[in-house]
Amino acid sequence: MKKFLAVLLVLVMTVTCFAGCTPKKGAGSDLGNTLNQISKFSDADGFKTEANISFGVTFDDAVLSEDRLGALLGEAAPVFKPLLSLFIKDEKNAEIVISAKGVGTKNGEQQLLMTIGKGENALTYTGITAGNDIYIDAKTIYTWVGDILAPAMGGESLPVWPYQNAYISGKAFIALLSGMMGGNEDLESDMQVSPVSYVEENQTVQAVGGLGAISAMNPQMMEAVLNGLMDAIPKEALADLVNILEKTLIDAGMLTTKDGYVTITINGDNITALPDAFVNAADGKLATIIDSVVNGIRNSDNEIIASIIPADEEINGQELEDELIAELQAAKDDFQEAAQEMKTMNFNGTIGIKANDKVVEYRLAVGCRIEDEEGYAGNISLSVSTKMEAAKDVSVRAPGNVMTETELSDFFSAFAQNMG
Repeated sequence: MKKFLAVLLVLVMTVTCFAGCTPKKGAGSDLGNTLNQISKFSDADGFKTEANISFGVTFDDAVLSEDRLGALLGEAAPVFKPLLSLFIKDEKNAEIVISAKGVGTKNGEQQLLMTIGKGENALTYTGITAGNDIYIDAKTIYTWVGDILAPAMGGESLPVWPYQNAYISGKAFIALLSGMMGGNEDLESDMQVSPVSYVEENQTVQAVGGLGAISAMNPQMMEAVLNGLMDAIPKEALADLVNILEKTLIDAGMLTTKDGYVTITINGDNITALPDAFVNAADGKLATIIDSVVNGIRNSDNEIIASIIPADEEINGQELEDELIAELQAAKDDFQEAAQEMKTMNFNGTIGIKANDKVVEYRLAVGCRIEDEEGYAGNISLSVSTKMEAAKDVSVRAPGNVMTETELSDFFSAFAQNMG
């Protein structure tokens, strides 16, 4: 099973950045075309983005009752009650809302205005990624903690921001933290955000080897590897894989297309159909896909890509397909148990994607029923929506008021003293 999981991981990574392959008509057309549209959108010079996240809890009994707080927090209840009050809607409903608006470029530069909470107590700050660095508006966050959070938790307000500059540089922060830890080079290496070439990193990656090396890469190197996979794996194999996935979801009653959205729904009524649906869709086809993927990777001119599946590793597509089908057949009871639990919890989840060459939209919704050991019951909901629109002449620059090394050192020294 480990061999199949290794190949499956490669396939999942590649399908995630699906590009330039149009699935056959029929099964796979909706999902495949949507993925293709996302690929086309990624070629845009810039984009505008908007995202909203809402996490809510509705209790049958008052969420801020003394009994409820006592059961959850014990002696800490008096301290956390004011903190919870920042996010409650009323006595039975608590909700945390996060929203973001901004712009970005295909080179990974972004500027986002983030808002956490609602109303006068909300935290709104700016985050910027530019020039291979990340910048956080520390002054705004500090002011919110001092004026809103600390008093709500029974503490005193913080002094006025004492520095001329407002933004913390990610690189400067890591360098400072590394120095505090005695010059930890591994820390600086792990947090590196500048691009890394294959030539410079090849020996290190080869020393680690295969998928273990990929998991340790920084984002830029991971993107380069995924692009390398796209070049190495035959487009027909990817198209066939998408067709299998979509037929599986359709036959299991999980995938629908409406109003331009390709939507996947997961609940206790359809999860049990998944094993048989996949077996029927993949039977006799998955083996060919696996063999094609393995050969493409092994024959890659890129040493990093070729190292993912070593040449001396014996992999047979038909054997792996048979093994997976056997595993799924044996796991039917597990799927039945999972379905029963989902029904008991009234769990329902949906993921929707809508895309064309100018706009990409995602939406996710999850809901379930909860009950703790104290007998308190309620409902939990999570909703996420994002929208990205292609835009021209987008420019993102590093902020001019970045904290100096002296300011940053003083800031963290003062923070450590207050925490002590």
